[in-house]
Amino acid sequence: MALKTCKEVFGEDATSSALGEGEQAVVYKCKNSTLTSALKIYKKPHELVGGPTTRVKVDKAVGEAGHGPKVYGSKSSGFPLDYEECCSFIYCEEGIPEAEYVNCADCSKCGEDAFYAKFEEFLSGENVKEEDISKKEIYEAVATRIAELHQMKKEEVDIEINFCSEPWPWNTKAMRVHLSNPIFAVGLAHIEKRFSDSPIQGDNLTFAGVQDIYDYALELVERSNSPVVMSHNDIHAGNIYLRNGDGAFLDRLTLVDFDNASFGPRVWDLIYYFFNWQSELSSLEHIDGFLSKYTEVYNSLNPPRNITKGEIGQEFVCFQPWYLLERTVFLHYLNPDWGRTFAEVLRAVLTNFADGLSNCKVPEIVKYTEYPSCETKQSNNTWAYSGSTATLQTSILLVTFLQLFIH
Repeated sequence: MALKTCKEVFGEDATSSALGEGEQAVVYKCKNSTLTSALKIYKKPHELVGGPTTRVKVDKAVGEAGHGPKVYGSKSSGFPLDYEECCSFIYCEEGIPEAEYVNCADCSKCGEDAFYAKFEEFLSGENVKEEDISKKEIYEAVATRIAELHQMKKEEVDIEINFCSEPWPWNTKAMRVHLSNPIFAVGLAHIEKRFSDSPIQGDNLTFAGVQDIYDYALELVERSNSPVVMSHNDIHAGNIYLRNGDGAFLDRLTLVDFDNASFGPRVWDLIYYFFNWQSELSSLEHIDGFLSKYTEVYNSLNPPRNITKGEIGQEFVCFQPWYLLERTVFLHYLNPDWGRTFAEVLRAVLTNFADGLSNCKVPEIVKYTEYPSCETKQSNNTWAYSGSTATLQTSILLVTFLQLFIH
């Protein structure tokens, strides 16, 4: 399929070779005598966040703004940009609105050979190594790229802001629907057993299972004050690329793979990158330097802002329980060993909250009115855990002592 597609676009002298494969797509190199391009063929186009139409808009906007590879065009066969033309959602979980799920779609009518692909700028270089992403030179460069991306405006991207009702990608406030996805059931069951067998008990907080954790995570997300920005949502070593060349390190470093990019709370990109570090997760020096660089760059861009590292750090603290709960069940789905490891990180962070070492303070005033808001109706997050789900309880006592990471 790759060679055929390359020849259809680049001519009969075109060749193709595989470059790599991820969860969502396979990437090839297309080349003829004068042109070279990357070809990304998606395995399940109906599972693309927002559908192919949204991805075309995001890729074009990000590339033109210089935040990622330039996208030259897209191609589909037997798979319309409006995937509902050949996909059925009648098998989606009973009681969950069809629009809230994509993983249960039946797209057999699209045809066995149906596909969606895009041609984008071919980059020469390599991804940064996992063991290197906690190095100062790299995390400061990544913080710079994130700050630049977060300055993109709604009118530049022109997609619906729907993170409060759309459960994918992970940077969502439709938390109930997100966790109700059947793929998370086993991970949630592991958390339930781990915490029920060995509860975390503090002066004002107890975490004895999924219910307690979800309640607290939801409460803190609602109390946070993280404004809505254009977010990458998947910043890990595999999506940080260092171009070949003799130029400055920062000029060579770029973010790639914007398949999950959308508008959502800005803190997600920051906390996602930090907790993807493979070493020194608890380093205050690293988080201080990372957030300081982000704040410095963000405030220097046009229009200039006046945020503080403390404000960013507060968002960082407030989102930790939700981020780690979500990551634990997602990673458990990919690899149970990863999920079990992250469950222990979740325990360590929740212990800090229970012991009063971390605190998500309620914002004193409403800020960030110049940022966009969600354009769809907030999904109902009230749920009761029943073996694979979680819900909100009404009585939550917050710790009010010290703040981890804020100094």
